[in-house]
Amino acid sequence: MNTPAETHEVGIVAFRADGSTIDARDLLDYLDSVRIAGGVIDGARLGQPEVHTVRLALDADELVLRSDDLPPSLPWQGLVRSLVHRFDTVALVDDGVVDRDGRHHTGGDLPEELDELMDTVWEAETHSLPLTLVHVVRTDPDLGGEAQSIANRGNATVEVAEVDGFTLIHDTLSTDPGVVVDVTLRSQLPAVSFSREGDGRGAIIRVRHGGRTVVCHVDRGVPPELTTGLHDPETRALLRGEVTLWFPSRRRRFDDALVARLKAAGTGEKSFAADVADAVGVPLSAALWLEEDAPPPAVTVVGPLSKREMLARGLRGAAGDLRTELSREEITKGPLGGLRRFLIEHPGACFVYGLTELALAVVFLTVAADWGLWAPIRWVVAIYFAVDGLFSLGVAAVTWRGRVRA
Repeated sequence: MNTPAETHEVGIVAFRADGSTIDARDLLDYLDSVRIAGGVIDGARLGQPEVHTVRLALDADELVLRSDDLPPSLPWQGLVRSLVHRFDTVALVDDGVVDRDGRHHTGGDLPEELDELMDTVWEAETHSLPLTLVHVVRTDPDLGGEAQSIANRGNATVEVAEVDGFTLIHDTLSTDPGVVVDVTLRSQLPAVSFSREGDGRGAIIRVRHGGRTVVCHVDRGVPPELTTGLHDPETRALLRGEVTLWFPSRRRRFDDALVARLKAAGTGEKSFAADVADAVGVPLSAALWLEEDAPPPAVTVVGPLSKREMLARGLRGAAGDLRTELSREEITKGPLGGLRRFLIEHPGACFVYGLTELALAVVFLTVAADWGLWAPIRWVVAIYFAVDGLFSLGVAAVTWRGRVRA
């Protein structure tokens, strides 16, 4: 049996020299007729209807595998020449273009007529794939406003639901899937932003793992339609493509067990989103909302604020923004991190702590004896207590306000 080593993708321009269009199904039928182990992704499924993607399975010698298990003998370049000749079109390869006569041209060496053709391809109007997002964060009574921020930015409504201690936000406005996850605090973890764009699925995860906060981007691309005569499970799995993981930090990664679970997302009976939700511990109802447009009970609609409402909330928003910028993760670092965490969770103690620091600042400035040459140190200590005391009072006030509003 032939052993697959890698895949190779080629773009096939979806119209012929006479202007007629090429259907992705025609490409797949041709690959089937010549017993090729491959698949085709319709360009419309990628938001690029002018170019279909042909994905080929290759062996270690870069020969195209066959679906009938006969030994491979055709280099992938030879198959590309066959495709452009059969469909009277051109192909996009890694470093250039293959014309209708099978000649390869690099990007900076295109004949005039081919250059004009490629300009037409890239300037053609493409479909805008609908983007649906479901953001999930643990509900924190002191925080909130993610849904309102998205509604304000998009000037439209979003849907919000509370499920099992989590806040779910159904969003069709944001162009950045990680808009919520990127600003979540420790108290809101685990947090996930699920995305559905056409047939593609993705998730951005922020969780506490092994004592650290880890961010991971999980992507399951659009799987191709495979040739019908292909039955080898290893080759079929290679052509469908695996789930890819990307960690922004090299030092903060998941262990092998969780990586394996995420890479297997969507390969079993459950959907990609359901497997990811189960792996990181967020409600499965988020996956249903994404995949099946099935919202959980008690959904509320959050609309954008008017300019007058936004102005009226300006002062309160400034206090909230201050706390967001100075997140729990930041202000609980260092040797006093444990004390800071305690004070954030207990606003009464935080208020008393702040008053105490202000009192000490006054003592150092007015009551303590003259320190002589050490007087500058007294001023530094006093200023530190004053600034930290005011900061503590501010955190206490914002925390109290958040709990009252909740």
